[in-house]
Amino acid sequence: MEAIADALEKTRWCRKDAAKMLGISYKALLYKMRQFNLDTPRTRRSAPAAVAEDAAAVGTGARNS
Repeated sequence: MEAIADALEKTRWCRKDAAKMLGISYKALLYKMRQFNLDTPRTRRSAPAAVAEDAAAVGTGARNS
């Protein structure tokens, strides 16, 4: 798992490049990522931002308009 995490960090989470660096197929990398619960940083960052936007919209009544 450590090698996969290091390759993803070095390639800035470009899964195609990380798979090439590790010498495995892209699909094998995706399988291993799911197996070890590795998620992309973009997915982690976007979820709290969406929650904050929803909370702001509820507070201003923007959804009711």
